[in-house]
Amino acid sequence: MSEKGYIKIDRKIDGWEYRHDMSRLGFWLHLLLSAEWKGPERGVFVTSRREIERETSLDHKTISKYLTELEQLQQIQILPAGRMSKIIILNYEQYQGILPRAKSRANAGEIPQSEDLPRAKSRANAGEIPR
Repeated sequence: MSEKGYIKIDRKIDGWEYRHDMSRLGFWLHLLLSAEWKGPERGVFVTSRREIERETSLDHKTISKYLTELEQLQQIQILPAGRMSKIIILNYEQYQGILPRAKSRANAGEIPQSEDLPRAKSRANAGEIPR
């Protein structure tokens, strides 16, 4: 599991069919956190079901079921890697891509600072309510 970096959670997850199933949602977050977050293997990791069992405390049957569901939803792809499995988070770059101004720090393995994040235009002066 990667020890540095962060993951972003897009608000589109609110429309995901398993959003209110905390076990499935937690499993999905575990996969996101397990994936490499930098380098050529971004969004990919090699693991085994036994290792996932140990890390999540879920049983083998549940893990197999969740992996199959995520593969059918085209959120992951599972490839054989010897006795292990290579799990690819599909569309990883779309949701975990590096912010343009944060690239230099992210490439150095640092967490982007608040000044690197895009800022919303102030609407308060124009009398508009922010959305």
